[in-house]
Amino acid sequence: MKIGLHCNYWNGTGAEKEPFRLLELTAQTGADSMDFSTAIALQMTSEERHKFAKEAQKANIYLTLNGGIKDAQISHSDPAIRKLGLQQCRKALEACADLNCSIWSGIIYAPWLGMPDGPLTVSKKEDIWKRAVASLQELCDFAEPLGIDICIEIVNRFEAYLINTSADGLRFTADVGRTNIKLLLDVFHMNIEEDRICSALSLALKEDKMAHLHASESNRRLPGLVPTDMDWRSIMKTLTDYNYSGSLILESMVLSQAPAAYGFRTWRDLSFPLTEEGLIHNATNSISFLRSLL
Repeated sequence: MKIGLHCNYWNGTGAEKEPFRLLELTAQTGADSMDFSTAIALQMTSEERHKFAKEAQKANIYLTLNGGIKDAQISHSDPAIRKLGLQQCRKALEACADLNCSIWSGIIYAPWLGMPDGPLTVSKKEDIWKRAVASLQELCDFAEPLGIDICIEIVNRFEAYLINTSADGLRFTADVGRTNIKLLLDVFHMNIEEDRICSALSLALKEDKMAHLHASESNRRLPGLVPTDMDWRSIMKTLTDYNYSGSLILESMVLSQAPAAYGFRTWRDLSFPLTEEGLIHNATNSISFLRSLL
């Protein structure tokens, strides 16, 4: 199991404008891996992405690519909009290959923070579901020769409406029917939607469908820094019981004045002191805390 950080953790330090600085800061925490932003990757040239991948390898950081594309509406009712969205997603997969990443994850099946057009009837949801399945089949076929698994991210009802639980995700992957469609589960979202986090993890792990995991406290603070109700010992035991060998990414959004704070609804600072040194110290301690439970 690789324990690492999401690059968005550094959002608000200024490093979000400097990809190589994101890598440098992450390496200083002792992380094994880093979720890199799809949006940032798409702003880089292919040459820059190849260089970034080499620097990550030198730093012993395993890279994964995370984040859907805001305007890529691959479950939209308009075929022209879906076609454009699929073109954008294929560019993301090519960027993923440039970075030597074997995983592209995110809310790929629908726009993040999107809402249905009017009441979500059963028949309307089924139609959206079928369009999303067909689009993911096409993307998985494109990703397969690139050696990339597509991990659909399961988030809570306030951020997406189509897929909200581990069971939802397993039904979706079964409908897609491709070997390289997997799940990204997230303890923060599971704390809202699942009856029991460890049971939901087990459901996906025993089907060998969970290939990526995000973790934070229920308020999105880094795990293990203060006493909370989250049972990290049981969560880590569940992962080891099933020999989970993917990445466990700390996805904490902690700075209220960060450019991305509005989207993540970070209305108060959740890390102190508010300096790069403080952020490095806290992330190092959180990673050490989780490793101590293995």
